[in-house]
Amino acid sequence: GRGGGWGLVAPDNGLLSYALAAPPLSGHPWRAVALENPAYQLPNPSHTFHGRDLFAPATAHLAAGVPLEALGAPLESLASLLPDPATPRLYTASQGAVESEIVYVDHFGNLVTGIGPFARTGEALHLSDLAGAPTGIQLAADAAQLALGEVTLRGIRATYGQTQPGDLLMLIGSSGYLEAAVNQGSAAAKLALRAGAPVRLTWKA
Repeated sequence: GRGGGWGLVAPDNGLLSYALAAPPLSGHPWRAVALENPAYQLPNPSHTFHGRDLFAPATAHLAAGVPLEALGAPLESLASLLPDPATPRLYTASQGAVESEIVYVDHFGNLVTGIGPFARTGEALHLSDLAGAPTGIQLAADAAQLALGEVTLRGIRATYGQTQPGDLLMLIGSSGYLEAAVNQGSAAAKLALRAGAPVRLTWKA
């Protein structure tokens, strides 16, 4: 799809709903098409390697100037992971705590929460809403505690390498949202949690 001067190529699984709701794309009109035209795909695309067979060729053709509409039929709507377009914030904050839920489980088994996006300034983490507006909530990474299921994770790690294989940890994912993960494993399997499970972030002053 295209919006705000940007072109995005991705599966229609809800992933784009975050990109379209957040800066720099929020508020801009967008157009999207289904990648159906075989002229802009690798021959005999598989059912499992869409990144190689569909998305990479489409990206290359768009970058080379092929019009978006040449790749396939227009889409009137896209799948969304947001609970309600009228209520874009995925968390509530009060009295030194932020409450949300597990929004989705990625293919690594990481539990992605609705708490974010975060920006980092040195050791400080600043929480924004989906429109990119600051909330005034700031916390130190090592002071954070995330309660989910029957466990509480302490300290937001910068990398997986700060833990041992098999350890549970929380970190800020590439999308800017707080995640629970397992170093070289699946947090979803280890904690037996799925999308919709409540989470609560607190921190020491």
